[in-house]
Amino acid sequence: MKKRVKTCLVSVLAAGVITASQVMCTYGASAPMEQNAQTMERTQEHCSPHEARVTGTTRGRVISSADLVITDRRGGKVGVYAELLCHEPMNEIRIWICLEQWDPWEEEWIIVDEKQFEWLQQDYPDTNLTMATVSYIIPDQQRGRDYRLRGVFGANNEDGSLNEAWTIRTKEILVE
Repeated sequence: MKKRVKTCLVSVLAAGVITASQVMCTYGASAPMEQNAQTMERTQEHCSPHEARVTGTTRGRVISSADLVITDRRGGKVGVYAELLCHEPMNEIRIWICLEQWDPWEEEWIIVDEKQFEWLQQDYPDTNLTMATVSYIIPDQQRGRDYRLRGVFGANNEDGSLNEAWTIRTKEILVE
């Protein structure tokens, strides 16, 4: 009986941690712009056996477009590329990326990696901060499993009067 109760408590704790991770990845920290992220509905998707790309355009006043790409780099390596373009110079740009793996037994997506990136105008005084790009490889992923990326893209304009945040997600790919 004690073992059953212990197993149940561990399951509840695990579910809580997973839910909290998903909320953090979707909305980032507690900043208001991330909590109000909208889903990009005007998207174009391009898929091949080893790559999935989604490009979203907005009718927003700050963000022009966002691009998110997942690539199978073979041997359990996942390539990630994300780009955000803005209509005008920004004071701050943020990109959050979550790598999710399909769990066929639970029939749900689970977060296996997440990263947050931030660009501030003060760090680039000689240029207008109108775009941001990240590209990296995530090693040591289980081969033979489906993966996808979910991203939140946010920006604040220079005088702080406008901010936007949008979410997009790629189709899944099989990592070999």
